[in-house]
This record gives sequence, structure tokens and C-alpha cells, in this order.
Amino acid sequence: MTLIKRTRYRMGDDVFYFDNDAVTTKVLDNNKNELGTLQEYLFEGKTVTSGSVTNIKHSGVYKIKGLSGLPSEIPSNQYSILEVKAIGNQDNPDVIFYKVTSPSGVSKEMTVSGSNQSGWTLGGVQLQNAINSLDSQVGELRDLETGNKSSLVNAVNELQSKIDTVNDNTDSVNSALNEYKKHNHDDRYIRKTGTGDSFKGTLVFENGANLAFRSSTGTAPSVISRNGNNLVFGNGEMGLNIQSKGDVYLNGQKVVTTGTNGLNADKVGGVDANLYARKDQNNDWSGVQTYSNAAPLRFVVGNVQGSAIPIQFMSAKSNKGNVGYISKSDGDGMSISPDGNNELLGLYSDRTYTTGHLVFAGGTEKDIRFGNGHMGFYFKEDGNGRLGAWDWNKNRLIWRYDTDTNYMEMGEAPKWQGRRLFLQDPQPQGDVPYGSIWIGF
Repeated sequence: MTLIKRTRYRMGDDVFYFDNDAVTTKVLDNNKNELGTLQEYLFEGKTVTSGSVTNIKHSGVYKIKGLSGLPSEIPSNQYSILEVKAIGNQDNPDVIFYKVTSPSGVSKEMTVSGSNQSGWTLGGVQLQNAINSLDSQVGELRDLETGNKSSLVNAVNELQSKIDTVNDNTDSVNSALNEYKKHNHDDRYIRKTGTGDSFKGTLVFENGANLAFRSSTGTAPSVISRNGNNLVFGNGEMGLNIQSKGDVYLNGQKVVTTGTNGLNADKVGGVDANLYARKDQNNDWSGVQTYSNAAPLRFVVGNVQGSAIPIQFMSAKSNKGNVGYISKSDGDGMSISPDGNNELLGLYSDRTYTTGHLVFAGGTEKDIRFGNGHMGFYFKEDGNGRLGAWDWNKNRLIWRYDTDTNYMEMGEAPKWQGRRLFLQDPQPQGDVPYGSIWIGF
């Protein structure tokens, strides 16, 4: 579209005429900077594709796309129409009115005054759609069931007046009902809230019916019910507390409770029953067992006394397995074995023997004594070790071998074939057989 502008100027007695169109007419800002043509601002729309929408402050029509600050309903990848009306200084207007319209007809409006923005509000097709939706939801006044259809307010007021009348009538009915409840007009029935009434006949509940009481939580669990041929008292929601003036009997037998003799079905002597060992089950002993009775502790393994079935000892560590066995040996003895097969140590009334090595370890001295412990052998851990024989009754050395010196020492003069060898300074006294040898120093 082309706009022809005709201007007439008088210069003296002469009149000059100027013709101009909208394309060649430029729009300038206060600093004489060119903003665009009149054709763009009035007819075609000034194209702007970057920056914020609030940066546009000059009145006119704009063809915009991809600007920031636009409402989410305006597509950023399509051109939309932006109409701007500004008053005041054209570079810094006092008030700016923006109206943007999308290709689909969605219209939004916003007013900016200095740093204050009203925000985008509804307009165009979207506003009309909202109005139509509201009309559809509210409906037509002529469709109201009220007598007054002149306005929605008058119809609501009419409805409230009728509600007030109903409330007044309800109060009257409730008052009459309360008075009615206070009097038993038919003595064949028992009032739900009455006191003093009683049954004169048998109260029978039909099969499947229960007697229930409402709890504090609002539920009404069954208290007495029938399950098949069984009569069930109580439920899983409420506790059961049976009160009695004296003893309680079940099928003619007195019920024994903790309140009468201190019994507890789960405890024996005040100790939990699970802590006692049972004869018919495997038992795990977690505590130390101490037997202080003077009577012997007897283990009977097998079906009869004297059975050859061993007593087995096992380690709690899974990688150890069996530790050893104690079982009856041949005759009247017993044997200790690591595997239950090979007899390692046998104990009898007249002897003790072993099929392996007898090793004494640990400590400074180990003894093997005979008789009443008067004499025997000893091994002493001093240096590389000392082995000897000792008379504990008279506290004297018989002989010893010391690994440090590598010789055997005799405590007294030895005797060979009835004669003795004395190696000492003083002359031997006492038992000096004929033919003995004395070497003095």
C-alpha cells in the first residue's frame, strides 16, 4: 500500500506543493536516529526478531518472533502481531500499552509504567472462550427452578429464605422428637437410650448375628459370636478382662491364674520356659554349667548303661569339626580319642596307657610321679632342658641329664654288682659293701 501525502507551503506570493509516500517517510527518535519507515509502523509492521518485548517503546505495529518476555501462549517460532501505544517522551514514555496476538487468535495485553508491569492479561479468542465456558457452566437464568429469575443474586436469596424456613421446621421437629423419646409409648419395646427396662423373655440372635459394642475409635467389633459349633468371646481389636467375685470355673474345673498361685504358663520358677533344656531335643548351652552336688555326674549314652556309644565333643567353629570322643573301652576302662576310632589314651583301674606320644608342654617343670608321689621323673625348662629322677619324700636327687653340659649327674654313689663307686673327699660311711671303690680328692 502506498500513501500519498500532499503538502502546500507558501513562500511569499508563491505556493509550493510537495508530494511524499509512506515508504520514503522515515520515523526518527529524539536523537534523529532512524527507526524505520512510516510504511512499517503504520501498515506492514516493523519486524523485530530479537531482544525483549519491553525494549520496544515506540507506538506502532510490529511483526515479532522469538522475543523474550512474551506469554507462554504466544509461539516463539511464528510471527505474531504486536501493537504498541506509548504516551510521553518517545524514548522514555510514561505509559506503554502492549497487545500481542498470535496466529491462532490468542490475545494478551500488558501495561508498563516505569518499572511497574501489570503482567499479561487475557484477551481476544482466549478471553471469549473463557467467557463461553463460564456461561456453559453457570447456565441460563431462565432454567432456574426458583420463582425469581431476574438475576442470580435474587434467585440465591430466594433459595436461602427457603433453607432458613426448613431449618426452623427442623428445630421444631427435633424438639418434638426429643419429647417423644423420653416416653415409652409401647412397653413391648425397649428404648435404645432408656434405663430400667428389662427383658422378660429369652433374647435370641439369628445364626450369623453377633453381639457387638462400639469402641472408642468408632468401630463395632464382635464381642460374642458363633463360629460353627463354637461360641467365641472377644476379638482381635479389644482386650478381654473377665471379672469374678471368686474362682472362675471352666467345665467344672477351677481356672488357675497368676493371681491365685503365681503360675505363669510361659515360665518355670520365674524363668522363661525356652531357657530350659529338653530331653527330647538338641539343646544349645550358652552358659557355663557348674555341678556342685556331692553325688557323681553320670552320663549314660545309648539305650543301656555300659553302651559303647561315645560322648562326642565338637567345636563351635565350623572349620574345626569334631574335637574328641570319650567312650567305654575294653574291660572296665574308658578311652579318649580324637576321632572315635583310634584309642589314644586308655584309663583303667590298674593302669593307664597311650598309643601315641605323651607330651608335657608349658610351664617351667613337669613331673611324672609313682606310688604316693615319693619318686619319679621330672623335666625342667631351664636353658636347653634338664631331665632327671627325684626322691620327693627325702627331697634329694637320684640322677639328672643336662643338655647344656651333655653328661648325666648321679645324686649318690652308684652300685654295680653289689659294689659302690664313691667319688668324694670324706671317707664313705654307712652302706659301704666289701669291694667298693673310693676315690678321694
